[in-house]
Amino acid sequence: MTQDRLLSMSSGKTISELIPLALSLGPALEVSGYPKPGNVHRLRDQPDKRFEDFLASSHAMLIAMIKAFDDGLHLRGGMGRHVFSAIKLANTLTDGRNTCLGTATLLIPIAYTAGVLSKEGDLPECDDLVTETTRVLMDHSTVDDAIWFYRAVREANPRYVRDTRSPIEGLLPDIWSPSFAEELRTGNIRLWDVLKKSSLWDLVSRECVSGYPESLWVSRTLSKLREKGWDWNVAVVYTYLGLLAKREDSLVFRKNGAEAARLIRDMASKALADDWEKGVPASVWSMDRYLQEKGWNPGATADIIATGISLYYYEKVVKSGSS
Repeated sequence: MTQDRLLSMSSGKTISELIPLALSLGPALEVSGYPKPGNVHRLRDQPDKRFEDFLASSHAMLIAMIKAFDDGLHLRGGMGRHVFSAIKLANTLTDGRNTCLGTATLLIPIAYTAGVLSKEGDLPECDDLVTETTRVLMDHSTVDDAIWFYRAVREANPRYVRDTRSPIEGLLPDIWSPSFAEELRTGNIRLWDVLKKSSLWDLVSRECVSGYPESLWVSRTLSKLREKGWDWNVAVVYTYLGLLAKREDSLVFRKNGAEAARLIRDMASKALADDWEKGVPASVWSMDRYLQEKGWNPGATADIIATGISLYYYEKVVKSGSS
């Protein structure tokens, strides 16, 4: 699709508005899906996070993605800085609750890369976009990006990073080290290096460095279910459980242990086998209650669902512009 075609779309909306807007829908629509077992959703708050916190954060993400897209369009760099700005604004809007570190890590590079590619005149379909995003991270991320990313994590201050031993301790500078920036510069450690080493245990980082395979699976699954006439919310919950059934959630694994992560995977597999014809089955509501009582939140999986939804809407924009 040519840039001129995009510029004429949607009542005069510009490319710099349409693509970030499509990508920003994922975080808002992910948290709106219910009941996604263990997550915050429209019917379930948690002690440290509320449904509306995630909606507010999605607006912070939109602002950051507009700027990331523009920097990509003008080849200015700055992916790590935009992750930080999303977290900083989200914290301001939500009184310091960490709601979008994972989604910002996943989506800001995609928005930046979409800007880079739009400069060349055409926007690719999802498969090519995410493949190119990983290549851009590998070839063009910088030490400054890594420093800004560390600042973003420190700003988000996630409890699981603060209170648990890092699985990659010794492989990268400590997030909480007062000299982290100097250590990153001395080691010439770029954002790509941080994500690559973190991918040994973290699903979000693994997604970024491997071409976003699970996010693509989410986007395709949603498309297939919608084509079959599934209700949007039921499709989102079913897809979430499908992803949980594929592997253990790295956030649950780190916070709650291997046994909890395996149990969630098994519960998801069983729920998928139930009857979904009339909507979300009772077993999923029971699973949500159980996980909420345990405090087990598959947050990494939720981040990938959000990214997959974003790609689903990105694809809609691209296809509508080429028709």
